[in-house]
Amino acid sequence: MFCTGCGRQITPEMQFCPDCGTKVAARPYQGIPNTGGQPVRPVAPVYPGYQQPVTVSPLKLIIGVCLFLGAIFYAVYYFGETMPGMFRAMKYLPAYALFALLSNLGFLVSMGLAIGHLFSRDPRHTLLKAASAVLIGAAALQSFAYICLIAEGARLKTPAMLFLMQISILGGSILMLMNLTGSLKTNLITVPVLGAASLLMLIGMLITSGNTALSVMGGLGYVFFFAALAMLFTNMEEPSLIPGRKADGLR
Repeated sequence: MFCTGCGRQITPEMQFCPDCGTKVAARPYQGIPNTGGQPVRPVAPVYPGYQQPVTVSPLKLIIGVCLFLGAIFYAVYYFGETMPGMFRAMKYLPAYALFALLSNLGFLVSMGLAIGHLFSRDPRHTLLKAASAVLIGAAALQSFAYICLIAEGARLKTPAMLFLMQISILGGSILMLMNLTGSLKTNLITVPVLGAASLLMLIGMLITSGNTALSVMGGLGYVFFFAALAMLFTNMEEPSLIPGRKADGLR
Protein backbone atom coordinates (compact mmCIF):
# COMPACT_ATOMS: atom_id res chain seq x y z
CA MET A 1 0.00 0.00 0.00
CA PHE A 2 1.29 3.45 -0.92
CA CYS A 3 0.49 6.94 0.34
CA THR A 4 -1.37 9.08 -2.19
CA GLY A 5 0.39 12.23 -0.96
CA CYS A 6 4.06 11.30 -1.22
CA GLY A 7 4.21 7.75 -2.58
CA ARG A 8 5.78 6.20 0.50
CA GLN A 9 4.96 2.57 1.21
CA ILE A 10 2.74 2.30 4.29
CA THR A 11 0.88 -0.43 6.13
CA PRO A 12 -2.92 -0.69 6.14
CA GLU A 13 -3.16 -0.16 9.89
CA MET A 14 -1.65 3.33 9.63
CA GLN A 15 -4.21 6.15 9.78
CA PHE A 16 -1.81 8.89 8.66
CA CYS A 17 1.33 8.85 6.53
CA PRO A 18 4.39 9.37 8.78
CA ASP A 19 6.10 11.46 6.09
CA CYS A 20 3.51 13.87 4.73
CA GLY A 21 0.60 13.45 7.13
CA THR A 22 -1.95 12.43 4.47
CA LYS A 23 -4.91 10.54 5.93
CA VAL A 24 -4.63 6.95 4.76
CA ALA A 25 -8.35 6.15 5.02
CA ALA A 26 -9.26 9.08 2.77
CA ARG A 27 -8.09 7.59 -0.51
CA PRO A 28 -6.54 4.16 0.00
CA TYR A 29 -4.29 2.97 -2.75
CA GLN A 30 -3.54 -0.74 -3.00
CA GLY A 31 -0.70 -2.37 -4.85
CA ILE A 32 1.92 -1.07 -7.20
CA PRO A 33 0.73 1.03 -10.17
CA ASN A 34 0.94 -0.51 -13.62
CA THR A 35 3.76 1.30 -15.42
CA GLY A 36 4.02 -1.02 -18.43
CA GLY A 37 7.31 -2.47 -17.28
CA GLN A 38 8.93 0.96 -16.84
CA PRO A 39 10.77 1.63 -13.56
CA VAL A 40 8.89 3.69 -11.04
CA ARG A 41 10.58 7.02 -10.32
CA PRO A 42 10.88 7.56 -6.58
CA VAL A 43 8.91 10.49 -5.25
CA ALA A 44 10.66 12.82 -2.83
CA PRO A 45 8.78 13.23 0.45
CA VAL A 46 6.80 16.43 0.79
CA TYR A 47 6.57 18.02 4.22
CA PRO A 48 3.76 20.47 4.96
CA GLY A 49 5.08 24.03 5.23
CA TYR A 50 8.58 23.08 4.02
CA GLN A 51 10.26 25.34 1.47
CA GLN A 52 13.53 24.59 -0.26
CA PRO A 53 16.17 27.10 0.86
CA VAL A 54 17.11 29.62 -1.82
CA THR A 55 20.82 30.15 -2.32
CA VAL A 56 22.70 32.62 -4.48
CA SER A 57 25.64 31.51 -6.60
CA PRO A 58 29.03 32.99 -5.58
CA LEU A 59 29.47 34.43 -9.08
CA LYS A 60 26.16 36.26 -8.97
CA LEU A 61 26.99 37.55 -5.49
CA ILE A 62 30.38 38.91 -6.66
CA ILE A 63 28.82 40.62 -9.68
CA GLY A 64 26.08 42.09 -7.50
CA VAL A 65 28.61 43.46 -4.99
CA CYS A 66 30.66 45.03 -7.80
CA LEU A 67 27.56 46.68 -9.28
CA PHE A 68 26.41 48.04 -5.92
CA LEU A 69 29.88 49.36 -5.04
CA GLY A 70 30.21 50.90 -8.50
CA ALA A 71 26.85 52.65 -8.19
CA ILE A 72 27.54 53.90 -4.65
CA PHE A 73 31.03 55.21 -5.46
CA TYR A 74 29.88 56.88 -8.65
CA ALA A 75 26.82 58.41 -6.93
CA VAL A 76 29.11 59.98 -4.30
CA TYR A 77 31.29 61.40 -7.09
CA TYR A 78 28.29 62.62 -9.10
CA PHE A 79 26.44 64.34 -6.27
CA GLY A 80 29.61 65.50 -4.49
CA GLU A 81 31.64 66.91 -7.37
CA THR A 82 30.00 66.73 -10.80
CA MET A 83 26.56 68.13 -10.02
CA PRO A 84 27.72 71.17 -7.98
CA GLY A 85 30.41 71.99 -10.56
CA MET A 86 28.02 71.73 -13.48
CA PHE A 87 25.42 73.93 -11.80
CA ARG A 88 28.10 76.60 -11.29
CA ALA A 89 29.18 76.27 -14.94
CA MET A 90 25.59 76.78 -16.15
CA LYS A 91 26.10 80.56 -15.89
CA TYR A 92 28.95 80.85 -18.40
CA LEU A 93 29.10 77.47 -20.24
CA PRO A 94 25.47 76.27 -20.35
CA ALA A 95 25.84 73.79 -23.24
CA TYR A 96 28.90 72.10 -21.73
CA ALA A 97 27.33 71.96 -18.28
CA LEU A 98 24.06 70.47 -19.54
CA PHE A 99 25.74 67.78 -21.65
CA ALA A 100 28.16 66.87 -18.85
CA LEU A 101 25.38 66.75 -16.25
CA LEU A 102 23.20 64.49 -18.39
CA SER A 103 26.17 62.32 -19.32
CA ASN A 104 27.14 61.60 -15.74
CA LEU A 105 23.50 60.98 -14.82
CA GLY A 106 23.36 58.50 -17.72
CA PHE A 107 26.27 56.53 -16.27
CA LEU A 108 24.45 56.31 -12.94
CA VAL A 109 21.19 55.22 -14.59
CA SER A 110 23.08 52.59 -16.58
CA MET A 111 24.50 51.15 -13.37
CA GLY A 112 21.01 51.02 -11.86
CA LEU A 113 19.66 49.16 -14.91
CA ALA A 114 22.50 46.64 -14.69
CA ILE A 115 21.67 46.02 -11.02
CA GLY A 116 18.02 45.54 -11.96
CA HIS A 117 19.10 42.93 -14.52
CA LEU A 118 20.38 40.68 -11.72
CA PHE A 119 16.87 40.56 -10.23
CA SER A 120 15.03 40.39 -13.56
CA ARG A 121 13.29 37.26 -14.85
CA ASP A 122 13.20 38.53 -18.44
CA PRO A 123 15.02 36.05 -20.74
CA ARG A 124 15.37 38.78 -23.38
CA HIS A 125 17.82 40.72 -21.18
CA THR A 126 15.80 43.91 -21.64
CA LEU A 127 17.33 45.79 -18.72
CA LEU A 128 20.89 44.92 -19.72
CA LYS A 129 20.19 46.05 -23.29
CA ALA A 130 18.80 49.30 -21.89
CA ALA A 131 21.91 49.73 -19.72
CA SER A 132 24.11 49.36 -22.81
CA ALA A 133 22.01 51.84 -24.79
CA VAL A 134 22.08 54.41 -21.98
CA LEU A 135 25.85 53.94 -21.70
CA ILE A 136 26.22 54.71 -25.42
CA GLY A 137 24.21 57.90 -24.97
CA ALA A 138 26.20 58.92 -21.90
CA ALA A 139 29.53 58.55 -23.70
CA ALA A 140 28.22 60.52 -26.69
CA LEU A 141 26.90 63.32 -24.46
CA GLN A 142 30.23 63.60 -22.65
CA SER A 143 32.01 63.89 -26.00
CA PHE A 144 29.60 66.68 -27.00
CA ALA A 145 30.40 68.41 -23.71
CA TYR A 146 34.13 68.43 -24.54
CA ILE A 147 33.40 69.69 -28.07
CA CYS A 148 31.38 72.56 -26.54
CA LEU A 149 34.35 73.47 -24.34
CA ILE A 150 36.69 73.53 -27.32
CA ALA A 151 34.20 75.62 -29.32
CA GLU A 152 34.13 78.17 -26.48
CA GLY A 153 37.90 78.49 -26.70
CA ALA A 154 38.70 76.52 -23.56
CA ARG A 155 42.00 74.66 -23.41
CA LEU A 156 41.54 71.11 -22.17
CA LYS A 157 44.25 69.73 -19.90
CA THR A 158 44.55 66.36 -21.64
CA PRO A 159 42.21 66.36 -24.67
CA ALA A 160 43.58 63.13 -26.13
CA MET A 161 43.00 61.25 -22.87
CA LEU A 162 39.50 62.70 -22.42
CA PHE A 163 38.35 61.63 -25.87
CA LEU A 164 40.10 58.25 -25.58
CA MET A 165 38.14 57.61 -22.38
CA GLN A 166 34.83 58.28 -24.11
CA ILE A 167 35.77 56.29 -27.22
CA SER A 168 36.61 53.26 -25.06
CA ILE A 169 33.28 53.49 -23.23
CA LEU A 170 31.41 54.00 -26.50
CA GLY A 171 33.15 51.02 -28.09
CA GLY A 172 32.54 48.75 -25.10
CA SER A 173 28.87 49.65 -24.80
CA ILE A 174 28.26 49.18 -28.56
CA LEU A 175 29.91 45.76 -28.41
CA MET A 176 27.75 44.85 -25.41
CA LEU A 177 24.59 45.77 -27.27
CA MET A 178 25.75 43.77 -30.29
CA ASN A 179 26.38 40.74 -28.06
CA LEU A 180 22.94 41.01 -26.47
CA THR A 181 21.08 41.43 -29.76
CA GLY A 182 22.95 38.57 -31.44
CA SER A 183 24.81 40.73 -33.96
CA LEU A 184 28.11 39.69 -32.37
CA LYS A 185 28.46 36.02 -31.46
CA THR A 186 31.57 36.25 -29.29
CA ASN A 187 32.42 38.19 -26.16
CA LEU A 188 36.18 37.81 -26.67
CA ILE A 189 36.25 41.36 -28.06
CA THR A 190 33.78 42.92 -25.64
CA VAL A 191 35.48 41.87 -22.41
CA PRO A 192 38.98 43.29 -23.22
CA VAL A 193 37.43 46.56 -24.40
CA LEU A 194 35.45 46.84 -21.15
CA GLY A 195 38.64 46.17 -19.17
CA ALA A 196 40.54 48.81 -21.11
CA ALA A 197 37.68 51.29 -20.61
CA SER A 198 37.72 50.80 -16.82
CA LEU A 199 41.47 51.38 -16.57
CA LEU A 200 41.35 54.40 -18.88
CA MET A 201 38.53 55.96 -16.86
CA LEU A 202 40.38 55.46 -13.57
CA ILE A 203 43.67 56.84 -14.90
CA GLY A 204 41.95 59.66 -16.82
CA MET A 205 39.94 60.84 -13.83
CA LEU A 206 43.03 60.89 -11.64
CA ILE A 207 44.92 62.94 -14.24
CA THR A 208 42.18 65.39 -15.19
CA SER A 209 40.62 65.94 -11.75
CA GLY A 210 43.70 66.54 -9.68
CA ASN A 211 43.71 63.23 -7.79
CA THR A 212 41.04 64.28 -5.28
CA ALA A 213 39.23 61.79 -3.05
CA LEU A 214 35.98 62.22 -4.98
CA SER A 215 37.75 61.62 -8.29
CA VAL A 216 39.23 58.40 -6.91
CA MET A 217 35.75 57.26 -5.89
CA GLY A 218 34.39 58.11 -9.34
CA GLY A 219 37.20 56.17 -11.01
CA LEU A 220 36.64 53.17 -8.74
CA GLY A 221 32.95 53.37 -9.56
CA TYR A 222 33.84 52.89 -13.24
CA VAL A 223 36.23 50.04 -12.42
CA PHE A 224 33.67 48.10 -10.37
CA PHE A 225 30.95 48.72 -12.96
CA PHE A 226 32.96 47.57 -15.97
CA ALA A 227 34.41 44.62 -14.02
CA ALA A 228 30.84 43.47 -13.28
CA LEU A 229 29.86 43.86 -16.94
CA ALA A 230 32.93 41.90 -18.04
CA MET A 231 32.05 39.06 -15.62
CA LEU A 232 28.48 39.04 -16.94
CA PHE A 233 29.65 38.63 -20.52
CA THR A 234 32.34 36.09 -19.64
CA ASN A 235 29.74 33.91 -17.90
CA MET A 236 26.62 34.53 -20.00
CA GLU A 237 25.89 30.77 -20.11
CA GLU A 238 26.01 30.39 -16.32
CA PRO A 239 22.46 29.23 -15.40
CA SER A 240 22.28 31.40 -12.29
CA LEU A 241 22.88 34.52 -14.44
CA ILE A 242 20.27 33.74 -17.08
CA PRO A 243 16.93 35.34 -16.21
CA GLY A 244 14.07 32.87 -16.03
CA ARG A 245 16.37 29.85 -15.82
CA LYS A 246 17.39 27.96 -12.69
CA ALA A 247 20.40 25.81 -11.90
CA ASP A 248 20.44 23.09 -9.29
CA GLY A 249 20.02 24.85 -5.98
CA LEU A 250 20.56 28.27 -7.55
CA ARG A 251 18.18 31.13 -8.19
